[in-house]
Amino acid sequence: MRHLVTAGLCTLLALTSGIAFANDQEQYVKDAQQKLKATFQNLTVNDFKPSPVDRLFEINIGGRVVYFHPEAEVLIFGEIFSKDGRSLTQESQALTNADMAADIPTELAVVIGPEDGVPIIEFTDPDCPYCREYHNYVTGVGQPVKRIIFFETRIHPSARPKAIHVLCADDQEAAFLEVYNNPNLTEFNTCENGEAMADAHLTISKGAGVNATPTLYLGRTPVRGFRRDAIARYIAEQVRLLVTRE
Repeated sequence: MRHLVTAGLCTLLALTSGIAFANDQEQYVKDAQQKLKATFQNLTVNDFKPSPVDRLFEINIGGRVVYFHPEAEVLIFGEIFSKDGRSLTQESQALTNADMAADIPTELAVVIGPEDGVPIIEFTDPDCPYCREYHNYVTGVGQPVKRIIFFETRIHPSARPKAIHVLCADDQEAAFLEVYNNPNLTEFNTCENGEAMADAHLTISKGAGVNATPTLYLGRTPVRGFRRDAIARYIAEQVRLLVTRE
């Protein structure tokens, strides 16, 4: 009986120790998050968790994985590799980006192009010159593209009125083309629903970690800026897959 009691006491102590350790770890993570917020106040963080390296935390900012050391109060840009040569950074980034893409509420977007076209989620600013370059490119690419568009209106003062003009229109595609094909347009429609939708688009943009325009989701991979070669490869691959399935 004495041995049973001793064994039971050891088990209880082990469980208590495990709970205390878990509580300490949870508090350490919370403290690290608070330190990050205090140290880098303007940083938009999409995900925060312990990294494979002790006392180093993995954060996702705008679809990119970087690392934070709370004691040193520094961000570390680079990759962590396993002993078998795998990039743990890239693997984690791919999973996080896939989750972020899946969470984008596409039903609130402005949709242009054929329903069966190659889908591209697009965060755009009507006054961004690179957004206009992308618009001109994708319009003349010669392949059907379904553009799923959200307006990012934090940078240029007239971006929001132009976005609202499109969001208020009965024919949003025609209004979008009007805005993007005529940079000198100065008269814009407004409506209560358009204001609300512009706010919703901005919330979605922030949630997706958008910090540059255009930001495109090619499948579940975010691409920042007008990267013609990456876009062309993605469209060609998707068209080829579509033909193969048929």
